[in-house]
Amino acid sequence: MNNSYSKMNILTESDVEQKIIYKLLVTSSPYGLGYSDSDIRTKPDIRKLTIDKGTKKKLYYPDYAILIDGLPCVIVEAKSPGENLQEAIREARLYATEINSTFKQNINPCSRVIVTDGQRIISSFWDVDSIYVEFHFDEIDPLNPKFDIFLSFVSKTNISLFATDILKSIKKKARYYKPVYMLGGKSVINETVGENSFGTNVSLEYKFLFNPDSMDDRKSIVDNAYVQSKRKQSHVAPIDKIIRAALPPNLIDATSLDDTEKPNEIFDKIEDAHKLRNEICLLIGGVGSGKSTFTDYLRLVAL
Repeated sequence: MNNSYSKMNILTESDVEQKIIYKLLVTSSPYGLGYSDSDIRTKPDIRKLTIDKGTKKKLYYPDYAILIDGLPCVIVEAKSPGENLQEAIREARLYATEINSTFKQNINPCSRVIVTDGQRIISSFWDVDSIYVEFHFDEIDPLNPKFDIFLSFVSKTNISLFATDILKSIKKKARYYKPVYMLGGKSVINETVGENSFGTNVSLEYKFLFNPDSMDDRKSIVDNAYVQSKRKQSHVAPIDKIIRAALPPNLIDATSLDDTEKPNEIFDKIEDAHKLRNEICLLIGGVGSGKSTFTDYLRLVAL
């Protein structure tokens, strides 16, 4: 096998997560662990838990968690190249311990942990202070005995069997099916949903509502379609107060912008943020959160 991992330029923890760990998780056996995207949870979807005790007590969550049939089975922690993997595996074990404590006695689905710094990979059981298998990324090869042990330890095929046994011990004889498999055979499951012609027509015909281009369209939205709320309305009064208290531009020493793409005159002013307390409002929000529409509402309706 031509090991593609050894050729990668790995410098940061993010490189380790995206270029190595995720690739190893989703690559099919015998070159990877064979998990699907739906089996993998990333940081935004992983619950923070308090681990450790005393002065070391802290909130922690791993880089990845592997769920099989709804059970958290594997914890994966990535570190920057050269970082302490012993500390990483200790934290992963503590997190697995907290997860397992939420289940009944002797039911411990979160049984494996994996840690790596982009150079070495270590895997072990959650409750044993010893390494089960350790190898270098140059050894990712189906013919390498260490890598073969790693696959047998944490591949989807083997973890799925383990998860099935856990579910049997929890629910005894109960059987579960994914809803999609109750629809029929593979032909039904793989059937493609036809184009939503109604949605296409609506999005084209009412484009001026979803993505207004002109000021007339924007004014029409805030006049007729803007949804008010007490939380949003609470911002109107302080903004109105600032505007009413402001002096007209012809009565103060206005500064013109030499280059509107690089308004250094503005940047120079806001560097001393403490001097601008109660004098400037920043409207902050993600793309599509309604900043422009709220500004139109202020200008055209509320004020």
